Amino acid sequence: MAKKSSKNDDRMDTFLTMREACDVLRVHSNTLRRWSKAGLVKEYRIGVGHHRRFRRSDLDALIVEHRG
Repeated sequence: MAKKSSKNDDRMDTFLTMREACDVLRVHSNTLRRWSKAGLVKEYRIGVGHHRRFRRSDLDALIVEHRG
């Protein structure tokens, strides 16, 4: 039997804009760009303009990993 999707599961798979991701992480956009370049968080490029997007689940994993 397949697992039913919950709202939390749907939220985990969403893509966030740079601004939304920065709000979640509470960091400046330059910091998030630097972290992405360093490989701490994966960025996805979409569209003709190659805009950055970040998976909510990746951001949540980063938060858990660096919680101190």
